[in-house]
Amino acid sequence: MLPTALYSYISNTASITNLIGSGTSCRLYPGGAEQDETRPYIVYYIISDLEYHILTGAEGMSQARVQLECWADTYLAAHQMADTVRKALDGYQGYWETTIIKKCFLDNQTDSVYDDPEKHEDRIYGVLCDYSIMYDKQKPYM
Repeated sequence: MLPTALYSYISNTASITNLIGSGTSCRLYPGGAEQDETRPYIVYYIISDLEYHILTGAEGMSQARVQLECWADTYLAAHQMADTVRKALDGYQGYWETTIIKKCFLDNQTDSVYDDPEKHEDRIYGVLCDYSIMYDKQKPYM
């Protein structure tokens, strides 16, 4: 399953966990983080997951669009974290747990800023990175 495999890969990549922690202290969150979460952290979403089909049915390959949001206290720190993630993901081919990753590439990157309406001094900087991941959905490596 892609969400589990993605979490496992990111949370076990030393260059990333040096920034967001590891084990029970890992600040990698599916679907959102608490507003007062310790920074830096990464939030990820599966935006879409399109399964390829041929005339006889499902081919077994899927292409997912995943957004990874890198949040930090400064603009530069958010960009440095996004660059660290890019180095680990962009162009990747191999295995995430038992999931065969055929190709992973950075498709788009956008800046974001969040201002807490009650605490204007608590500005959080983000870099939103969209990755396209082609993977084998039906033939897990065992």
